[in-house]
Amino acid sequence: MWVFFWDSSTKESNKNRDLGIEFKHTGSTDIFYWIIAEHSGKALMPENHSKNVGTRIVQMSKGNFGAQHWKILHMSTDSNGQSVRKFRNRHSKLCIWVYSNSENDVLKQDGCESGSSDARKPEWKVSNKYDMWAGKPFTTWSQYSGRCMSINNVSSSDYASAVQYTCVGGANQRFRVQYVPGT
Repeated sequence: MWVFFWDSSTKESNKNRDLGIEFKHTGSTDIFYWIIAEHSGKALMPENHSKNVGTRIVQMSKGNFGAQHWKILHMSTDSNGQSVRKFRNRHSKLCIWVYSNSENDVLKQDGCESGSSDARKPEWKVSNKYDMWAGKPFTTWSQYSGRCMSINNVSSSDYASAVQYTCVGGANQRFRVQYVPGT
């Protein structure tokens, strides 16, 4: 688990003044988060708690289900300083994937490792990693297609699909993460 501290009186903290935080690792590496759709307050998960490859990602009322818990893996930082991530499900051990460049393509879960021809399909860029970790709204878009993760038709219904859509800054394209206690 990572814990963030700020103490302006120490030299160590002043080294990180541009970030305003100090990082200390407490030992655990299995930290999970809910990914919450900002417009609906609902959590992303594979439909019906499925562990199957190809299952669509939907939003559901938040509960303490392993299928709603996501590990956020840092893959790299691009030349523009954008953080590249994978979102791996605790229950299925699969990642959120985009299968094409098509508008409104449903997001599904698939293996987190990928071959050279599709290496970027499970990878997502995050608009602001500091906002993301602070639990503030952020947007994320597929490194493969350049389209934003969205909730279809701005729906607030359970089982509404997560899709990729042209980034327009809509409420259904903003998400936030919440720490799952005990992980």
